[in-house]
Amino acid sequence: MLVVGVVTSNLAASVRHQARIAEHRERRVSALYRLSKELTEACSEKEIIEIGVRHLHVEFGGRNTLLFPDRNGRLRYPIAPPMEISLQAVDLGMAQQVFTQGQMEYGSTGIVPTVYIPLNSSTGTIGVLALESVNPRRIFLPEQRELLGAFINQISHALERASLAEQAKDATLKMQAETLRNSLLSSISHDLRTPLAAIVCAASTLETDTGQLDEDRKRKLASAISEEAQRMSDLTTKILEMARLEAGEVVLNRQWCAPEEIIGSALRRLDKKLTSRQVNVVMPDGQALVYVDAVLLQQVMVNLLDNADKYSPPGLPIDISVETTAFGLSIAVADSGLGIPENMQEKIFDKFFRIHAESAQSGVGLGLSICRAIVEAHGGEIHATKRSPGGSVFQLHLPVLEAPPTIDSEEKG
Repeated sequence: MLVVGVVTSNLAASVRHQARIAEHRERRVSALYRLSKELTEACSEKEIIEIGVRHLHVEFGGRNTLLFPDRNGRLRYPIAPPMEISLQAVDLGMAQQVFTQGQMEYGSTGIVPTVYIPLNSSTGTIGVLALESVNPRRIFLPEQRELLGAFINQISHALERASLAEQAKDATLKMQAETLRNSLLSSISHDLRTPLAAIVCAASTLETDTGQLDEDRKRKLASAISEEAQRMSDLTTKILEMARLEAGEVVLNRQWCAPEEIIGSALRRLDKKLTSRQVNVVMPDGQALVYVDAVLLQQVMVNLLDNADKYSPPGLPIDISVETTAFGLSIAVADSGLGIPENMQEKIFDKFFRIHAESAQSGVGLGLSICRAIVEAHGGEIHATKRSPGGSVFQLHLPVLEAPPTIDSEEKG
């Protein structure tokens, strides 16, 4: 019985020991899982640093911080605001040595010793972890050392992933900028060549004239120079307007305006261009005031009317319909051209996109992009549809943000 009791006691002690080991392993696995889960959801370097510092503090005790090199390779503290559990007193000289050599060092900057561990990734050492050794058993026991190594690997890989994602984003932006630049150069090189050639030809003719040109011919050449210069000015203005809208530098100057004033101002700006074309305006009387940036909305109408005039055969009319309801302002501009294929009715609002890349019609493909940017800045939407029997309809809608003001009638004396 004594032997059985001793054996049973030893077996029970062994089972309890194994149970404690299993419990510790489960706790370590759970801690590693929680860290991995949060790091997977993190998107920025700041979030990864905060998650890593917090989990290291919970699992290993003591304050800690992650140090990263600057452009010159000198270690610095993270830009993010320090947390309460962040370690501020760090021997940067020793940390720099660990970063350079890639080996763990043990030092002290105060009462509590500090351990410095390199953060290694597939591309090399990316930083250094400085961790206070409040309880050495929680750091230097073999199982804890393995867990600490797993923590550091997870944090290092997450930081590397964030860095690569940022590099990929920068590369994408550079590629888009390069594509935009090439599109811009391609468009303006084609569309500025024609007016420049006309200006140079007309100016050369006037310059070399020895009295053979009559006054009527001179006026025509001067008029050609003026018209082509205006075309160049319009192209440049559109490019600058698109750049301002894309940069978010345009602030809406909203005021209460009458829709008929906006339409009338746009038609007056295009009076010379639309002299030989009939423009039909359908607008019921008593339209409610709209709270918009009148100057920008007028530019939208100018672009739409100019576009309709450009792509409609001579002599065919342009139709404009305006309506204000409780839901907002709706304006439709319809032309009688060839129409827009259904698969291009959204693409035509993209920058530098034109249905026919090389055509007799001038423009860099920015007019409709500017229209969409202005309409969306007002919180509205714009789209194009095919008109029956032929042509296109550009429909824009601006929502009502608040009820228009009421004017009290003056009492007659």
